[in-house]
Amino acid sequence: RLTSGGGGFEKGFREVFGKSARDLYDQFRAETTSRGIEEGKRLGQPRIARGELWRRLEGATTSPQVSADGRYLLARRETHRGEAEIAVWEIGPTPAEFGKAREPLRALPAINGYPTGQPRWMPDGQTVLFSRKSPDPERILRSDLYLWSVLRGSIRRVTRGADVAMADPFPDGRSLIGVSNRHGLSRLVRIDVESGRLEPFRPDVERDDPWRIWIHPRVSPDGGRVAVLVHSNGKWRAAVFDIPRASFRELSISGSPVGPPAWSPDGARLYVANDSAGVWNLEAIPVDGGGARAVTRVTGAAVAPAPVPDGRGLFYLDLTAHGFDLSFLRLDAGETAGGPAPPDTAGSLPILPPSAVPAATASQPPAPASREYSVRENHALRFYLGESLGPSGAMWQPGLEGSDLIGRFHWLAVASFGSVSGPRGGALSIAWRGSPVVLRGTLFDAVERPGAQQVLRRPEFDQARLGAFADAVWGRPIDGGSVEVSGSVGSSRVESLAAKETFRRDLVAARAEGSVERSRGRLGAVFEGDVSASAGRTDGESWSQLQAGGRVTVRAWKLGLRLAGRLGETSGNPTRFDLFSVGGAPSSLFPEALDRNRWTAAALPADVQVGRRIEDWRADLMPREFPMALFYERTRAWTPGFEKPEPVVLYGAEMRFDDSRAPGIAIGSFDFFAGIARIRSRAPEFASTRLYAGIVYRP
Repeated sequence: RLTSGGGGFEKGFREVFGKSARDLYDQFRAETTSRGIEEGKRLGQPRIARGELWRRLEGATTSPQVSADGRYLLARRETHRGEAEIAVWEIGPTPAEFGKAREPLRALPAINGYPTGQPRWMPDGQTVLFSRKSPDPERILRSDLYLWSVLRGSIRRVTRGADVAMADPFPDGRSLIGVSNRHGLSRLVRIDVESGRLEPFRPDVERDDPWRIWIHPRVSPDGGRVAVLVHSNGKWRAAVFDIPRASFRELSISGSPVGPPAWSPDGARLYVANDSAGVWNLEAIPVDGGGARAVTRVTGAAVAPAPVPDGRGLFYLDLTAHGFDLSFLRLDAGETAGGPAPPDTAGSLPILPPSAVPAATASQPPAPASREYSVRENHALRFYLGESLGPSGAMWQPGLEGSDLIGRFHWLAVASFGSVSGPRGGALSIAWRGSPVVLRGTLFDAVERPGAQQVLRRPEFDQARLGAFADAVWGRPIDGGSVEVSGSVGSSRVESLAAKETFRRDLVAARAEGSVERSRGRLGAVFEGDVSASAGRTDGESWSQLQAGGRVTVRAWKLGLRLAGRLGETSGNPTRFDLFSVGGAPSSLFPEALDRNRWTAAALPADVQVGRRIEDWRADLMPREFPMALFYERTRAWTPGFEKPEPVVLYGAEMRFDDSRAPGIAIGSFDFFAGIARIRSRAPEFASTRLYAGIVYRP
C-alpha cells in the first residue's frame, strides 16, 4: 500500500500516517529523551551510586564472594554456552593494585562433563564449597556438594545422591545449610561436612507450609542466624531464622528480593537486591529493625552483593549490554545512595513485577486421585525407516515401533529389502525396562548373499537364517562413566545356500564393558574397555571365542584424539560361519550379540578376511562440537598355521551420530553413520574409494 501508485514511499507514508517518516522519527526521539530525563530525575540522578568497575566480563556471571581473609574473590563464569567454571581472582592489597585487571588465579571448569556451580568460600579461605550434578544408578541427575582446595586442586565429595545445592557453611566449617529439592518439594537441610549426613533444618516451618520454595540460605558471621529467600503466596520474600530463639520472621523490604543476599561483616545488616523501582538495586536492611537504606541507584541492575571482611565496601554484579561486570562500591567514602529505600513505584515503569497469585484455598477442588501407571494405556506408535548403503549392498528397512511414555516397554517390527547381498527379511524385537535388568528378545528371518557383492564376491558365505535370541543387560552410570554386564542366549536354523546344507547353530554369550572419564573443562581423557566371550555349537561341532578391546580418547581444546584396539581368538571346531570375519555393515535385523564374530566395517564389503584370530587398530581425530572424524584403520583376520595376510587399510572421513550424543532421541540403541573411505587390501587384492551410510536401531 505504501508503494502503490505514483509518488513513491514518502508520499505513501504521509498519506497513511499524516506526517513524513522523518518527522515522526524525530518526534519519537524527542519523546523518548524527555521520558529518560524525567526518569533520571525520579531516580535521583545527582545521587546515583554506581561504584567503580573492577573487572569487565563477557557472558554470564553469578555468585561473587570474598574470602574471609579478604585476599580472594570468586564467582561462577560462563563465557560461552556450556563452558562454565568457578573462577578465583586475587584482590590487590594496595589501592594501586586493587583495580588492576587480572586473569583468574585458579579456575574449576566442568568435571567429567558436568559443570560446577553455586560456589561459596569455606571459613578457612582456601577451600571452596560447590554443587555439581551427576547420574545416580537410575541415570537421574542428582545435585551434590563438593569441596575444592584452591591451592592444591584436590576435590572431595561431601554428599551422595542428596539432591542438595545452594549450600553455605557455618563459621566452624563443620556443618552447612543447603536447599534440598526432591519430588517437587523444597526444604532447608543441615549437612555434616565430615559424613555428608543430612537432617531437616526447621521441620516446624515446613509443616506450617510444605509448598514454600527456599533459595540462597546465608549464615550470619556469628552463626546465630540464617537469611534466606522464600517464595510463598505468589511472592518472593526475604526472611531470617534466629537459631538461638528458634524464631522465623520476614524482613520488610520495598520490593521483591532478587538474587542471593549477603550479610554485613558485623551481622547487623543484610544486603539484598530488589525491584521496587523497576530496576534491580541493592539495599541494606537492618536485621533488628529500622528502615532499609539504598546502597546503589543504577539504571541497569546491581545484584549479588559480596562485602569485603572489613566492611568498607562490597563487590556486586553490574548489568551491561555484554553481561555482568564486577564492580566495587566503597561504603566508607560517602558513595552510597544514602537515602531511604525508594517506595514501590508499580505503574511508573513499563516493566513491572508480576502480580501475586492467590494461594490455594480449601474451596478449590481437590487434586484428582492417583492411579497406577499402565503400559497399555500410555502407548505410542511411530514409523521407523532405516537404511544401509555401502560396498556390501544397499538396503532399506521400514518398520513400526512402539513404546509407553516412560520407556518401560519397547518393541520394533522391521522389514529389510534392497540389493541381493542383503540382509533381506524381517525381525520383531521387544524390550522391557521396568526392572533393573533390561530384558530383550528378537525373532528374525533373513537371507544374506555376500556372493552378490560388486567389490568382492564371497558366495561361500551366502546363508538364510531363522531363529530367536534373548539377552539380559544390567548397567549403571558412575560419576564420569558407566559399567554394563550382559548375558545372551539364542538358537537359529542356518541354511548354507552355496553348499545346500541346513544345520542348527546354538549360542551363549557374555559381555562386560565400562568407561571412565577424567576431565576438567576441555582437557581430559576417556578410558573405555570391554571383554566378551561366546560359546556355541554349530552343525554338531563346539567352539568358543574371546574378544577384548579398549579405547582411549584424549580431549584438548576443540579436538579429540581416539586410539582404539581389539584382539580376538577362536577355539574348538567352528564352521566358516563362526569364524571372525572383517567387513560388512551392521543391521537392525540381528541382535548385536548374535554376530560378535563379525567385525563390521560399513566401508568394506562383507567377509573380506576370515580366520580364527582378529586384530583391529584405529585412530580418529574428532572436532569437539561436530560428530565427524578423520580416521585411519588397519584390520585383519587369519588362522594360525597359515600365512598371515597384510592388514586391510582404510582411511577417510566419517560422521557418526548415536545415542551417546543424544540420549533422548531413541529409547533403544540408535546409530547413524555416513562417510567416505579409501580402501587398500593385499589379500584379497583390491583398492577402492567408497561412500557408505546407514542407520541401525535396536530396542
